[in-house]
Amino acid sequence: DGSVSTYDLSNGNLVINGNNFLGVKTIILQDNVSDYTASVNPAALTAGITFNVAGTQIIITSTYITDNNASWANSATSQNRAIVLTSAADQNGTTGTQLITTQP
Repeated sequence: DGSVSTYDLSNGNLVINGNNFLGVKTIILQDNVSDYTASVNPAALTAGITFNVAGTQIIITSTYITDNNASWANSATSQNRAIVLTSAADQNGTTGTQLITTQP
């Protein structure tokens, strides 16, 4: 929920909205214990992660999150989770300036 900076795994997929996502090569689900890095290619299918054709949306399924870093989805009411996107040119974009709360 973008208005309150909370992602609830039980509500389904994590949707990231923005621009120029077709150059993303890694997505990091960042917490203070067990960061998870996914290598991606927007032009090829990655099970559980999709990019829309316009490059303005990334969708990460709740199953993908549970299977790869379930602890990221439970911040125990603390606003201490981030999503880091790295481009093919090794430029980083992060939610680090706007940490989020996650809950199972």
